[in-house]
Amino acid sequence: MGSDSSLKVFYDGSCPICKREISVYQRMKTRSEIKWVDASSMNFDEQRYGLSRVDALSKFHIKTADGQILAGIPAFQQLWSQLPMSTLSAVAEYRWVRKLMALAYRTFCRLRGPDVVKTANFRALPKRLQRDLRSNHAGELGAVHFYRASLRFNRNSHVRNVAKRHLITERKHLRSMESLVPRSSRSRLKYVWIAAAWVLGICANTAGARGFYVTVSGIEQFVEHHYGAQLDALNGDTYCPELRQVLTSCLADETEHREQTTIAYAGSWSKGAKIWQLITSAGSHAAVYLARLI
Repeated sequence: MGSDSSLKVFYDGSCPICKREISVYQRMKTRSEIKWVDASSMNFDEQRYGLSRVDALSKFHIKTADGQILAGIPAFQQLWSQLPMSTLSAVAEYRWVRKLMALAYRTFCRLRGPDVVKTANFRALPKRLQRDLRSNHAGELGAVHFYRASLRFNRNSHVRNVAKRHLITERKHLRSMESLVPRSSRSRLKYVWIAAAWVLGICANTAGARGFYVTVSGIEQFVEHHYGAQLDALNGDTYCPELRQVLTSCLADETEHREQTTIAYAGSWSKGAKIWQLITSAGSHAAVYLARLI
């Protein structure tokens, strides 16, 4: 790993371009000992290195043997001077060259977008969890638009009150998932989920209040199982306590929604209602499968 007097290079291992560049450097002979530190790791020790994870992910940093922290082009120059690239380091001393390099690097940092830390956190998760969260985001997006459709097409006052309350909760869930899943990692079928939610909302509310209650109850049963399975899979894992908290909160809300609609239905499910719930459950399974993949 290297001693404390080694040159420390901080890079974003979740960025394919950054990782590829670092791998080139790592294959070169070095003039001094270099320690390569992946700042995208959830175990990054900010106190040990004297550098915040946010800063280390947002811009290229190094820490010299004497403890000086450099960022951007000066950091690259210092690293190049320790590799068979000292000529490039010397060329960068020319002011106009340094300005061009700085402009190019700032442009690259802007193109990476504002979700650098979120992306690193997301990609540090196991692939299974990444797929689960992608499907969660798609599901909450669909839920928001289902309740919007319900408010548009159902004039029953009780249904509208329930839909308004549920819409507030689902918007909160969607914001939570947006805070966990970066834009680049969300399902690419966004508009498919929105359209499907509106179609489901129209079909459910065409049947009036009972159609709304039967649909919501069936979907919430599926969502309860979906979130519950994810929480079961997290048992024993020590990472992402905030993720466990988000899923627990979402599960509690979805259970409350199901119970509210079951009470509001005030009767036993007819054969037609049960068949409709089977259809919506099958559709939900299919949607989750696709969202996990695409």
